[in-house]
Formats: sequence, structure tokens, C-alpha cells
Amino acid sequence: MSNWHTRSMKQTMVHWGDPTFDGFNKPTWDSNYPEELLGRWESRTEKFIGPQGKEELSQAIVYAASAISINGFLFLGTLNDLDSAQDPTTQAGAYQVRRVEGIPNLGNTKTLYKVFLGTKGAQ
Repeated sequence: MSNWHTRSMKQTMVHWGDPTFDGFNKPTWDSNYPEELLGRWESRTEKFIGPQGKEELSQAIVYAASAISINGFLFLGTLNDLDSAQDPTTQAGAYQVRRVEGIPNLGNTKTLYKVFLGTKGAQ
């Protein structure tokens, strides 16, 4: 990963990992989430192939040095900016992670993750 990528990851984001579902099909997140991480958030549209193999349009693209879970959620801001940390599907400005691409550096010692965000949480 180039120094440019490392230097450009200065935006704070909140990440919820891949949820598990209870007996009523309601998503729940383990106690490790939500978590804050640094990255670069670009509010732009880009075509990509989603988890079901169909073409989708992103709502935003995020670059991060930390692994991000598909079906998790990302929110641009801090934990203090959240309405409720429990359920990102009810959080305005939270987006579901629809695709993650890992790009290792030449020495394979660091990985840059390109994350495609789709479905929005509460409007």
C-alpha cells in the first residue's frame, strides 16, 4: 500500500460486522461492534457485481486498512454521532457493505480494502 493511501485515511467511520440472525430473523451484532476505524470515504457511484452475482451501483466507496465484513454496515462519523449503536439498519447515513476487494502491497505485508457500499439504513 502506498504512503498516499495511508496518509489519506484520516476519516473516522463506524463499522458493524456481519450480523447473526435470531429466531425472528432480526439481525444482531456481537459485543465487538460497533467499532471506530480510519479510512477514506468517497461519496460516488461505481458499478460492481454484488453478492448475488448481479450488477449494482454503489452509494459510496470506502478505502480501509482494516478488514471489513460483507453484509456489515459503515457510517461516516464517530460513535458519538450515532442515534443508536445497536442497530445500523435504523441509523440514518449507515450503508450496507455489498462487496469488499483486498489489494495487497507488492511484499504482501499490508492490504488495502476497497469497500462498495449499497443499501442505506434509515432515511
